[in-house]
Amino acid sequence: MFLPFLLCAAPLKSTAASPAPPELKGAAVGATVAYNSITGTFQYDYEVSNSSESTGRITSFSLDITTTPGVYPPSNGLSNTATGYLSISSDFNAQKLTTQILPVGIAASPARWNCGIDSDGTVTWAQNPLSPAGLAIAPASSLSGYALSSHAPPGIRRFKVEAYVDLTLYFPGIDDLPEDQIAQAVAAQNAARAAAMFSGVTIGPVAPPSLTDVSSLLASLIALKHQAAGLGWLGGDEFVVELDARLDQAAHALARDKKKLARVRLGQFIHDLSKARESRREAEDRRGDRHGKDKHGRRERFVSTTGFQLLAANAELIISKLPNEVEDDDAHERSRHGR
Repeated sequence: MFLPFLLCAAPLKSTAASPAPPELKGAAVGATVAYNSITGTFQYDYEVSNSSESTGRITSFSLDITTTPGVYPPSNGLSNTATGYLSISSDFNAQKLTTQILPVGIAASPARWNCGIDSDGTVTWAQNPLSPAGLAIAPASSLSGYALSSHAPPGIRRFKVEAYVDLTLYFPGIDDLPEDQIAQAVAAQNAARAAAMFSGVTIGPVAPPSLTDVSSLLASLIALKHQAAGLGWLGGDEFVVELDARLDQAAHALARDKKKLARVRLGQFIHDLSKARESRREAEDRRGDRHGKDKHGRRERFVSTTGFQLLAANAELIISKLPNEVEDDDAHERSRHGR
């Protein structure tokens, strides 16, 4: 870790009445994405939620930013403006990286959380465990204020959260144990560390297949739509088929050089996503659940906030690459053929 205070020294003493080490039994990282077509940058804002089943407070949140296959996006216009950014540690860790990372700017951090680039190719935000307990993310609570900027569009990324574990409170000192008990004690410590971590998926910057080829970007969006459905971020058989049709129509329009029509189809795709998100909220209000059925026994169409942000932002990127004003496609075709 780039923050040494998250690592604890070898344990010394404890009593028989020591409490159980903290555990993270679930966590979620929600994201919202805003695309600025003028600067070509995406702003990623995150909210980290701890599960009510956890017994530990989240003190660290890491997001993978290692490169993925595709075009390496530019770094111009990106800067680390977050309060608590550790430039020295980040520069040191950047020299230790064994893989390339995407250019990002760390734009924000919650109050009294530090942040920087870690040697494992992640952006890491961490709260000093010696700070007041209220600054960490307690079970059944959440915290926002984590933000990145990047020229790379959103894709599916892994995250990791951790709870601070002071091993001196839970295990006897290794130096005091007989030789034949050390291996068991170390295994117990490792198990405690593992139980205090949780990893999952959210969205974050990924290297695009191209920064200019609209067809490649559309093919990437189609693949992301399938992945979002596989992750349960959208559903309803008829709804998925409708989304597929919108994207197929956009691809067909591009193949015929009908950019205006492609813009229309992508706009309809975003509109369909937005309507499904709204209807899902209404359904949750009525039923108190997320995966009910309509009056005909079919699964209601839905898209999660994360799924909406992933797909809508990529569609907006493609739209921004198409001309804002083009002549009527039919007139364009007639002019090409001299009619």
